[in-house]
Amino acid sequence: EFEKGRTLVGVTVSSNDYSLPNGLAVGSTSQEVRAKLGRPNATSVELQPKQIQLDALVYDSYTFLLDDSDLVTAIRVGR
Repeated sequence: EFEKGRTLVGVTVSSNDYSLPNGLAVGSTSQEVRAKLGRPNATSVELQPKQIQLDALVYDSYTFLLDDSDLVTAIRVGR
């Protein structure tokens, strides 16, 4: 993801081929994320411009998108 088409501000991963240094990856449970990172700043994100709300665990540098069974389906790394 680029800001103004020039500055890289984030990367989103939807494959479990990659993991964070703490072992969290696509397929982790929301309980595993909370156990490793604590209480999230928010529990949903809004996609623009359609204003769609998605279940997520939002931290300062990470956003974990969740499915209906509370499994991580994607991880966004960035600000």
